[in-house]
Amino acid sequence: MRPLSPQTCGKLFAIGATIGPIVDSLHNQCLLKYDILPIQISSPMPIAMSTMTGGYDYLFTSSWSVPPLLGIAYVVLGGILP
Repeated sequence: MRPLSPQTCGKLFAIGATIGPIVDSLHNQCLLKYDILPIQISSPMPIAMSTMTGGYDYLFTSSWSVPPLLGIAYVVLGGILP
């Protein structure tokens, strides 16, 4: 693992903490239900796949624990991968 500068770590953490939850929400919309510290933003329009999401029409579903975890994961992967 190569050493990363504090600026690089900060950028990786910021990207992981902001973009990561958005991708996580899209990827896991119909697979997961967040029970710990949930974040749920309702959709202004009905979603056609609401039967797959348990009848809930959410535009974004995640947890407050996801951004810091993904931020740390991006920093670790940024140091390991070339």
